[in-house]
Amino acid sequence: MNYRKSNIKGLYFMMTELLVRAQLHNDKEATAQILAAFTPKIKASLYQVPADHREDLKQELYIKMIEVIRSFDISDLNLNFESGCTS
Repeated sequence: MNYRKSNIKGLYFMMTELLVRAQLHNDKEATAQILAAFTPKIKASLYQVPADHREDLKQELYIKMIEVIRSFDISDLNLNFESGCTS
């Protein structure tokens, strides 16, 4: 397995674990970690928006992300955390 594929599997495992913790245990730290992982992409995307709208849009995006985190259907995810296998 090459490094990139291994890294993607590791990211999938990490995000899946955070998502489960955020949903099932109402773990605010897990939710914050998910948001933090997407922050660079959000900031980069906001440069396409006029400066006077960026902060409002950023807040709206975070609110929407929290809604998605809370409502995401985790039943189809591979939740075999003990082995670390996500294939």
